[in-house]
Amino acid sequence: MITDKLENAELYYSVNPHLSKGFRFLKINDISHLDAGKYEIDGDNVFAFVQEYNTKPAEQGVWEAHHKYIDIQYVHSGEEYLAYTHIENLRIIKEYDPEKEFYNLEGEGDKVHLKSGYFSVLFPQDGHIPQLNFKESVPVKKVVVKVAVE
Repeated sequence: MITDKLENAELYYSVNPHLSKGFRFLKINDISHLDAGKYEIDGDNVFAFVQEYNTKPAEQGVWEAHHKYIDIQYVHSGEEYLAYTHIENLRIIKEYDPEKEFYNLEGEGDKVHLKSGYFSVLFPQDGHIPQLNFKESVPVKKVVVKVAVE
């Protein structure tokens, strides 16, 4: 997992050939004017979901991980906790669903505070629970960019 401010995104362009496309989308678009929904960036290689929601208590969160995609989770406005740990520290409670590109897991992990302007890059080995309350439930506008692993 990588966590940083969007202004430092160029430091991570070489991690994956498609990662730079996702970061450029975040930098060149005025996210405040994008409606919630899916945005194509580079076909199945890179696409984004603009989300608007209220954060939730940790006990309502569900551990997840992915196989084919890296997540860039960028908080445009609001703040949240993102729980994370290596998937070897979690137990699979629902086998990988290739159609949903999703593992359902359970266990314990750490939390990172994502404020407005910050992102986390989550790789297939990073189990995570997004959208958690930092101190209390607050509205968040976030973009999750899906970047093909290969």
